[in-house]
Amino acid sequence: MKKYREYLLDQGRKPAGINRPLAALRTFFNWAIEEKLATTNPALTLQGVKQDRRVPKALSAQEVYRLQRTAAGQRQLAVARAGEVVTPSVIAALRDEAMLNLLLYTGLRVGEVAALRLDDLALNGKAAKVIVRSGKGMKYREVPRHKEARQALAAYIQVRPADQGDHLFLGQRGPLGDIEETCYASRRAIGRSHLPTATFDAIIAALLSTAAA
Repeated sequence: MKKYREYLLDQGRKPAGINRPLAALRTFFNWAIEEKLATTNPALTLQGVKQDRRVPKALSAQEVYRLQRTAAGQRQLAVARAGEVVTPSVIAALRDEAMLNLLLYTGLRVGEVAALRLDDLALNGKAAKVIVRSGKGMKYREVPRHKEARQALAAYIQVRPADQGDHLFLGQRGPLGDIEETCYASRRAIGRSHLPTATFDAIIAALLSTAAA
């Protein structure tokens, strides 16, 4: 058994690629004991390989700039192509820019941004804020809004169809229930497309905590 573990290590496998076969062996021998085909489980003595759970580094200033420039560039391109007409492409570009700024400057999570409604916004004055009614732990909270986020939201709301209910962010067929596509495009723009959404939330949170320090 120990030689098998050493063999897996020598293959240069990642921790998960070593621990899964070892867990399968433990399960097999437990079954063998229940079926009276074995009396002991030799795999119980095999230790798994510890996984290094590194926290992804926060976004750098250059990455934040690239995210903003990518969103702004898409908006400018859509407006240039549309001329003076407010096309679906213009609305989508302004929407994506507003969502990105909310993620970058308010600390809201991806799911919280997708769930926002028009009544959750207070746009005017120094007390401008976003209300989060169903965040992590289902706790109500109010988030102060950054100037960049406020301006991007105001620009989007100006062109947002007024007859599509109270969900803030809309797709072509109504409320935008999932903004994963936009988040993936943002991650790809900074070379981090491999990161899951939860990790993207975490590195943005790290960026905000660093800026506040």
